[in-house]
Amino acid sequence: MMGFFATYGNQAILLVLFLTFGWFGHIFFEWLKETNRWKRFRFRLSTSEQYWRISAFFVLMTVASSVVILWLSPSYETKSSNFGLLVQVATLVFGLYTGYFAFRQVNLGRFNEIATTANKLFLEGKYKKAIKEYEAATEIKFDFINACEQAECYVCMEDWEGYERIIELLPNAQVDDRDTLLFFYVQSLGYFIDEDLKEVKGIIKKAIEAKKSMKQGVRMSWSTVDIEKSDCYKATEESIKKLFKDFSSYLNNEGEIASKEAFENAYGGKTKKKKDEQ
Repeated sequence: MMGFFATYGNQAILLVLFLTFGWFGHIFFEWLKETNRWKRFRFRLSTSEQYWRISAFFVLMTVASSVVILWLSPSYETKSSNFGLLVQVATLVFGLYTGYFAFRQVNLGRFNEIATTANKLFLEGKYKKAIKEYEAATEIKFDFINACEQAECYVCMEDWEGYERIIELLPNAQVDDRDTLLFFYVQSLGYFIDEDLKEVKGIIKKAIEAKKSMKQGVRMSWSTVDIEKSDCYKATEESIKKLFKDFSSYLNNEGEIASKEAFENAYGGKTKKKKDEQ
């Protein structure tokens, strides 16, 4: 093997380094995807946290490359040449991704400013202006919480095309159990306003099944005030409003334990254990 590297020199060593980077990078990102850490990395970590974690990976790969150079370079001159090339490449790559994250940080500041404006307009009932701000924020970054606010705004406007577009995108951005509960809530909104009880109960049943499998204490942590203030919600029947409040209270872990169990039994079906006891 050493004869091969002595013959082909730098080209062979660079090929090995390229394959090493590719192999480790592939394993690393596959691990992120398989463990659901990729979504958490992409949608939950701050830009600075992402930067430092990628920096750690970059340093690890640089050290690994140095070890490969020391191991495979047949002479001092080759080692010196390859180390010089490695430093140049590493400096270039580090500079590029540092610039990229600096640009992202600037964009994140714009995103937060626009999203805050959108939420303020939504609270004031200026739905059309709020939607423009939400859409502008989404062009910068697709954020799960921001998208849920946007979906609520579409519901208040009864813009079902926009609402359905957001609903289709939300599952890909879910990271944790709280997101799952929030998705069920947002997904049910259109059917509540449309007074489609069959679809509403179907979603409630899925939400109950999902919540039972989660750790105790997980909750949606979401205010429904914006929806309850809208004209489309006020126009629904009282029975629909009651079910909506019961469902949102259940997702938010509000109320007594007995009332939660009664809600689960009424809309999610009793567990097998409880059936056997009867």
